[in-house]
Amino acid sequence: GGVLHEMFGLPWKSSSYMLQDHVLTPCGRHVLSDFKRFPSSMRIKGAFLTDVDEEHQVYANDLSVAVCLSRQKRGYVAYLADACCWEGVTLEILATLCEAIYRIAERGNLVSGIL
Repeated sequence: GGVLHEMFGLPWKSSSYMLQDHVLTPCGRHVLSDFKRFPSSMRIKGAFLTDVDEEHQVYANDLSVAVCLSRQKRGYVAYLADACCWEGVTLEILATLCEAIYRIAERGNLVSGIL
């Protein structure tokens, strides 16, 4: 639970800090569909999450989630695993998520649960 549960009611839980492969999920493909520069999988070192609903997962594997996004009232909560070796990619993903949310909302192509 922690802060994300207390502030936003999200069941997301902290997992361990490790190096793992994560794949772009169906939700991630939808959110990032206008942006072809993101790979279908990435080897990520970071502090991952568990207990994230599938409709919120952007990059995940069977054990953990590295990037996720949830609609919250009039805004969004995003989590990006803290990875020491891909800070530039972290910032690019965050900026792209912001732009993707704007584009999807502008088109009215909102997905229940996430956008």
